[in-house]
This record gives sequence, C-alpha cells and structure tokens, in this order.
Amino acid sequence: MRKISFLLVLALSVFSFLSCGKKENGVQAAAKNDTLSVVLQNVSPECRESIRMGSTAAFLEALDKVLKSDSVSSFDSNSLNDKLKMFVICDRDHPISELYIPSELETLQINQFYNICSDSLRLKKNAEKALRRMGEASRLENITLIVKSGYRSYSEQKAIYDELLSSPERGGISTDDFPGTSEHQTGYAVDFLDSGGKASEWLSENAHKYGWSMTYSSNSEYNPLHYRYLGVEACRFQRLWFGGSQRLMLEFIAEWRRVTKEGQGK
Repeated sequence: MRKISFLLVLALSVFSFLSCGKKENGVQAAAKNDTLSVVLQNVSPECRESIRMGSTAAFLEALDKVLKSDSVSSFDSNSLNDKLKMFVICDRDHPISELYIPSELETLQINQFYNICSDSLRLKKNAEKALRRMGEASRLENITLIVKSGYRSYSEQKAIYDELLSSPERGGISTDDFPGTSEHQTGYAVDFLDSGGKASEWLSENAHKYGWSMTYSSNSEYNPLHYRYLGVEACRFQRLWFGGSQRLMLEFIAEWRRVTKEGQGK
C-alpha cells in the first residue's frame, strides 16, 4: 500500500512539474512573439520585407541559436570599457569609437591553410581558427586563399581615408573607407586577393559553411572579396531567412537586442 501511495505521489509530482514546464514555455513563447511584433514594427521596411515567410517558431528557434553562438565570443573589454559584440553593426550610422581596440587579436603566421600578403596582419582568434578551416577546405579543391588585409585600427583607417582624399586620381569613396565605419576595426573582417576569379567564386559558394559572410553583396555595393566572420549559425540564419543579406540580418538582431534589453529594464 505504501509503495502504491509513493508511486501515486511521484506521478502527481511529475505531472505537476511537466505542467509547470509547459506553462513556463508557453509564457516564454508568448513573450518572444510579442518582442518579434515590436521588432518588426521598428526595423526598416526593407529589412521587414526581406524576411522569408515561414514558421514563426522555426524563425525564433534559429534566432535563439544565433544569439547563443554570439555569447561564445563574449564581450570584448579593454581599459576604455568599450564593448562590442560579434554582430555589431558598423557603418556611417553606427560608427565604432576611435578608442576601440578589440581583445584577443592574433597575428597571422605563414601556414599550410592559407597565404598572407604581410606578416603584420591580425584577426580575432576565433575568426582565425575559422579561416584555417576554410583555407584547408579550399586547398582540397586546389584553391589557395590569399589574405590581403585583416584588422585595422581607427588611426590606420583614417590614414587610408586621408590618402584617398588627397589623391588626384581617386575614384568614389566606398562606404567602409570612412574612419569608424570599417568592419576591419572589429577584428572580424578580411579582404582576399583573387587569382583568375577562382577564389571569389569558391568563397561565394562555400564561405558560409565556415562562418564567413560576404558583407557587400548588393548591386549598389558589391565586393566579392570582403568577408566578415559571423559564425556558422548566423550565416545559416542570414541565408535562410534574410535572402543572404548580412546588413538586414544585423539590423534585425540589433533591434531585437535593443527591445529585449528595454523590456528587461536595463
């Protein structure tokens, strides 16, 4: 009799636990749906219209994976307490502080995976590891990736910009030429050299598999040799839900974080 009573109590406890779990999950799902509604109202029409139609639950699940993947990189912190996440937007409307220097920068060394144009190139450690994996894959197809540039400080970018302005033969100024607007300052961006068009073609088809995203892919701004490391989950999210647009995906993530933080009263 005692055994039966014990089993009955245990069964009721499990049922109660599962019921609470379902209620909690339901509350969390409702909260995320509410946040999604607010975010979609706030982002640009271009961003909103770019999102592929599909299951809201699947979209939010993919978003959750992306946000968790960014927590791996954590915040960069330096003596100036200037903090950036891996998915930070970097453009004229969202310039990076001239005082910002990312932590965990690694100098690129001569290796068997990719070639370098200079012994002073640097990247964030997690980006360099992903670059090695991508370089190894490209070499299996007889394509060698050549890294032309990596991290650039604000002052280095300003020197490039000033030189462009003073050059009598200069063409148009690119979006990322302005100091503070270059993804290179984050430590997550690289420019590649191409050889006969093979590298750019291979990168276009394969870079996302290793967490690298082509930043400038639109008709107005197109650069098939500038890539930014975002991680595999973010690249998958970008391709499946945002038509391959890095800019629009990052806009959405930034607004999601803002609304979520505001909702938490922080």
